[in-house]
Amino acid sequence: QELNRSPAPYTSNDQLHQGEHILVLTIYNPMFPITVDVLHKILSPYGKVLRIVIFTKNGIQALAEFENPMSAAVAKQALDGKDIYDGCC
Repeated sequence: QELNRSPAPYTSNDQLHQGEHILVLTIYNPMFPITVDVLHKILSPYGKVLRIVIFTKNGIQALAEFENPMSAAVAKQALDGKDIYDGCC
């Protein structure tokens, strides 16, 4: 039995507004310190970041709360799978 889920592409701004305003970030193999300031610098070009909480669970994870769902969706789309520092994490 196989289950396939393909994410629906964003086709309009209305779909972007329907999502959540909190992102869960997972950082694999961090070689440099990952701080609130580092994450804020990376996330703030996509919208106003209200708060960031970093915790360790299966590596490093963080919750980032944006002012609105559209900013969170754009940040997720732009940053998903990207490295914070070139070639490492």
